[in-house]
Amino acid sequence: MNIPIKALLWGVALAALAFEGASACQGKRMVYQDRFNSFDAAWGDDDNASVSGGHLVLQVPPGKDGFADHLMNQSKTYGDIDECITVQFTHASDLDGASAGLVFWGTDDTHYYMLVINPTGQFIVLRKVAPYKNLVPIEWTASSALRQGLNVPNEIEVITRGTNATLLLNGVQVDALDGDPPTGGSRIGVYWAVQSDRTTVTEFSNLRVMK
Repeated sequence: MNIPIKALLWGVALAALAFEGASACQGKRMVYQDRFNSFDAAWGDDDNASVSGGHLVLQVPPGKDGFADHLMNQSKTYGDIDECITVQFTHASDLDGASAGLVFWGTDDTHYYMLVINPTGQFIVLRKVAPYKNLVPIEWTASSALRQGLNVPNEIEVITRGTNATLLLNGVQVDALDGDPPTGGSRIGVYWAVQSDRTTVTEFSNLRVMK
């Protein structure tokens, strides 16, 4: 069967638009965006964080043990929102031990939730409740929505409505949870961790918050 070239090109264009729409944040109004063209002081001061080429570059200091850190954005607090960010692991020798994600329902540096992924196609939801103590509302779960490996971008998205959080990866809903958001508004942020490989480099880009 012969298909006209114009029809093929039109089909490709429609598919691209559909993918772009599926992966975009939902909402009518942008209330915050960071394209990481420069380092916003709202992220605080962290020697492991820098900005390069439109990416927030997060590294790990030398050492032998595991490492985890986060940046909490101090620009404003939010009620119900849709927040999205793109993450990729640009260097890691231990793919199973590297992880990174999006912070939501944040109160302070020891109270927040996070939707976290790793380079092997899994996600988890953690809830920080005290220094060195996390609850695990959703255990590590494999998802076909994630692209695996290094230097491949994945979009993480969280939609909060009251006590409900809808979790999406690359525009696909992978789970939802009923949680305990802070009263009076919450903060957003990013998280990254390694189990042992201190050479791991993680990059975030295009943070958007919609209402």
